[in-house]
Amino acid sequence: MVSRQRAAVSTDHHSRTPPPPPRPLLPIFQLHPFLSATVDLANIDVILVGDSVGMVQLGYDTTQPVTVDDMLLHAKAVRRGAKSSLLVGDMPFGSYEISQEQALTTAYRFVKEAGMDCVKLEGGRDRAS
Repeated sequence: MVSRQRAAVSTDHHSRTPPPPPRPLLPIFQLHPFLSATVDLANIDVILVGDSVGMVQLGYDTTQPVTVDDMLLHAKAVRRGAKSSLLVGDMPFGSYEISQEQALTTAYRFVKEAGMDCVKLEGGRDRAS
């Protein structure tokens, strides 16, 4: 027979410090690579590496011309600076719409080549199936 000992229970309720309340999730969107290390030090939980890099840094009028290679280059730079934040790679227009195989291939590249923790794509329920 196995003997089980009871853990000692403190009866001094005044000496316990209540746990701190959970802090809210802190996301940041469209991070420039040169700021990623600073943002990481600020304990930002989630960083979206967005395809709006096309308009913010590459000079495009819209996000449509942004390629997977553009996004991977940007995402790699952000990853080098951000060591502890969850990184979300934004899959650009035309990189996942043709088939599930295309979507998975692109997602794998974001994770494998750029070190993203997950990916984001647009399309609602049609893309989720």
